[in-house]
Amino acid sequence: MQITNNCCKLRAIFSFFFVLILAAQVLSQSPRSTVNAREYFPGDFVHVIVDATSDTAQITATMPDNSSISLVQQRVSGIWRGIWQVPVGFKAGNYHAKLTAVDIQGNVFEGETDPFQIGELAMITLVGKPTLEAVEKPPLSEKISVTTPVSGEGPDALIKRILQVVALPTTKPAPILKAEEKKLLIEKNLSLGKENFDKRKYSVAAAYFRIVLYLSPDNKEAGLYLAQTADLLASQKEQQRRTFWLSTSAIFAVILGLSVLVWWLLKTVFVKPAPQVCEVPIPPSAKEKRDAWFKKMGWNGNPFNLDALQQLFSNGDNLELAGLSSFIRARIEAVGGKGTEPFTASALEKIYDLSKGNPKTAIKICDWALNLAIERNHDQITSELVGEYESISQHTILIVDDEEIVRTSLDVILKKGGGYATDFAVDGEEALKKIKGNKYGLVLLDIAMPKLDGYEILKQVRPIYPDLPIIFVTGKGTPQQTMVSLAQYNLSGYIEKPFTPEKILDIVARTLKSR
Repeated sequence: MQITNNCCKLRAIFSFFFVLILAAQVLSQSPRSTVNAREYFPGDFVHVIVDATSDTAQITATMPDNSSISLVQQRVSGIWRGIWQVPVGFKAGNYHAKLTAVDIQGNVFEGETDPFQIGELAMITLVGKPTLEAVEKPPLSEKISVTTPVSGEGPDALIKRILQVVALPTTKPAPILKAEEKKLLIEKNLSLGKENFDKRKYSVAAAYFRIVLYLSPDNKEAGLYLAQTADLLASQKEQQRRTFWLSTSAIFAVILGLSVLVWWLLKTVFVKPAPQVCEVPIPPSAKEKRDAWFKKMGWNGNPFNLDALQQLFSNGDNLELAGLSSFIRARIEAVGGKGTEPFTASALEKIYDLSKGNPKTAIKICDWALNLAIERNHDQITSELVGEYESISQHTILIVDDEEIVRTSLDVILKKGGGYATDFAVDGEEALKKIKGNKYGLVLLDIAMPKLDGYEILKQVRPIYPDLPIIFVTGKGTPQQTMVSLAQYNLSGYIEKPFTPEKILDIVARTLKSR
């Protein structure tokens, strides 16, 4: 019963996909247009209005007298408009205009307007050229003879219509290109058309050839190329259509084959018993590993808890190696440990070297090394393991500035933009104390600060750390003093406020790389 239900579900799913594939159609695009639904007479103006898509670049209408007019796009809309004046003596009948649209990618689309009707006024014969006085006076009728009257209209109505045509305002003719300019335009567009034709960009090439023919209708070379591009574009569209249906048929065949295969498997293969699931042991969490390591060492807690350290040392005086070792031993024994285990003697020496005897810094290093030993499941903390802290400290940057907004900005830039660790100092004395008690990869130092300015800090730090990169970040520096700092005290760089994140990250990266 279960197999039968599954088969029914699969049949329903594949039938749905089959219906979707059969419903897919290739969409075509053509300009939609209208003209005023009324009868036109010779001399009337036919308004052509086209509603086109937003990516249309040009629309040309070929009118019944084979003249071409370029439609103009209405502002902030997809409406294009053009005007065609019915020539005098045009034959009455029903007509439509052919439309050619080009989009911004050079693709060409063709269409036509709605049909419109042109009537016939009459065969007009001007006996003589009317003077200004004749136009203003009724005797104009004496200058015009009607040989074929229009059905339903007498001579008076005909003359009135002709006067309306004659009184229509005329537009100023467009400027004519000079022969040299026209020749250059023809050569340039013909060359670009050939270039795109060779690259098989036929839609783009066709647009250039049409421009050539617009400028020079008797250009045989452009005409031949345009005819070839039209054939090739048609061939491409046909090939695309075939490819689409072939790929669709192939997909359908694969889906149908898979559905038949699945149906056969479900129908013929017996349901096998579910295999036994082997339980994969879940690795212990970080807390479980930490508790197990402490239990193995006989500890009842973390001897290097930083919160407890803040209460033990408020002055932060530096210790000698023996004093620092005794301090670490006391912390371990406070949680039930034995002596300085698991730290080796060489590890204690390395901690003293990295911390410069500062208890707070030493506790930070011990806590870092302890976490690394637990993660790697080491029973001892050696000097090699402690030494890895030194490479981490090289990416710690000390930010020294008395303005909180500057410290916060630099902290965000360095952490998010470069992945650096940061430390802070709010005045000159605190900065000098931190530099002497810690190991930093670089110092961003303000000049104008309380207690000690940046110049004095640089002067006092150089005898201790001659190679420590120090960069001034200030808006109040004295150029002469800055030049002295660059020359005498090995200043690494200088950044003026206000600064950009890109400038900070660039100079920090270049300075650390050059060490």
